[in-house]
Parts: sequence; structure tokens; C-alpha cells
Amino acid sequence: MSVINVVEVENNRVVGISSFAIIDPQEDGIVIQEAESCFAETLRQKGVSEDVIEEAIEDEFYQMDFYSLSLVWSSINNALL
Repeated sequence: MSVINVVEVENNRVVGISSFAIIDPQEDGIVIQEAESCFAETLRQKGVSEDVIEEAIEDEFYQMDFYSLSLVWSSINNALL
């Protein structure tokens, strides 16, 4: 199973994590879209422009001063579930 994490960091401290699990590979597009929407909405709340948000989604990373937001992919061994 894959997981997409939206990780928010301020002043070198993790202040938020939202995780989206891809359990069914046939639904991965839906889950990716949900994670990207969460990422974009978090940046909108910070006043980031739509052009910068689009670029940040492509890069899976945004940084300004002491703030960063990342889309981080990870895998979980299904045998452990």
C-alpha cells in the first residue's frame, strides 16, 4: 500500500501531517487528487497564488522563509496489516 503525506513544517517543527492511503491501485488517481487538493488548500490559506500552487504541486514542494509544505510518498508493507 502506498501513502501520500502532506507534511507542513514551520520553524523546523512539523506542525501538520495529512495522510492519504492508496489501498486500491485502480483508485490511485482519486487519492492523488485528494492529496493535491489538500496541499493546494493549505497553500491558499497561506495566501499563495494559484500559479505558485500549480508549480509547487508539480515539484511536490513549497518553501517560503521558515515554512515548507511537501507531498511525501511512502510505502507500507501489507504483510504487517
